[in-house]
Amino acid sequence: MKRYDAPVIVVIFMLTLSSCATLFNTKRSRLRIIADEPKELSFDKDTLNKFRTENQLDPNRDKSLQNDNPNEKHSNILKITPLKITGFVNPSIEVSHETRTGKSFSTQFMASYLLPSSIWNLGTGIHPGVKGLRVAVEEKFYLKRSAPLGRYVSVEFNYLKNQYKDIWYFGVADTYTDTTSFNNYPDTFGVKKQTFSFNLKFGHQMIVKRLAFDYYIGFGLKYRDVTHFDRIDPSDEMEIPRHPNVHYFKNLEGKSWTVSIPLNLRIGWTF
Repeated sequence: MKRYDAPVIVVIFMLTLSSCATLFNTKRSRLRIIADEPKELSFDKDTLNKFRTENQLDPNRDKSLQNDNPNEKHSNILKITPLKITGFVNPSIEVSHETRTGKSFSTQFMASYLLPSSIWNLGTGIHPGVKGLRVAVEEKFYLKRSAPLGRYVSVEFNYLKNQYKDIWYFGVADTYTDTTSFNNYPDTFGVKKQTFSFNLKFGHQMIVKRLAFDYYIGFGLKYRDVTHFDRIDPSDEMEIPRHPNVHYFKNLEGKSWTVSIPLNLRIGWTF
């Protein structure tokens, strides 16, 4: 190779690279484009063919322009919660109504009629005779798509009031051990309860044609106010179970705060 061949090759190589300025140019600019109809974009001094697939824009369009709601004319959803009927605690018939209030927002109201007894009480000889209701209001914010589609985060206020009968063992309180002893006795008693729950929920709502599926999970705080009545001896205390027991904590008398973990699936119809 001649001694001047190498510089010539370098020069030719540099000229080739410089002809594709767009490809190798490290300077970048952020563009914000707002349009309500198709537009053609062109850039000065751009050596790339504008019809090439490499020149592709992925715009972050405003939700008002996405037209991602297959039922744009329908802003209401009437829902039921099928699994509530077979619930282990507070089984109920639950109906909710969600209405769109903005591009990203919707408001949901819920009402539940508590069933007199649970299917889990069949064969136990106990008829709780539950009387009560539950109501809730929820404000949803949809993260990516137009309300009421896609993933959302919401805040919910939930109120429950009920009254029922139950049976448990009671005995004299012992300050050194639990109340489990041979002197304990069974007692059928009444329970009056009120709860106030404040929840932060995360969910996803899908709409297939006009059928909606809304599944969610959340966490929050619940304030309990529980009182007993028709007790044999109101001064005695509930027998403490050896293992965690839902009925014990559900019926424990007094005022207290506890954790709330809502988790369920709603099915609805848009209109």
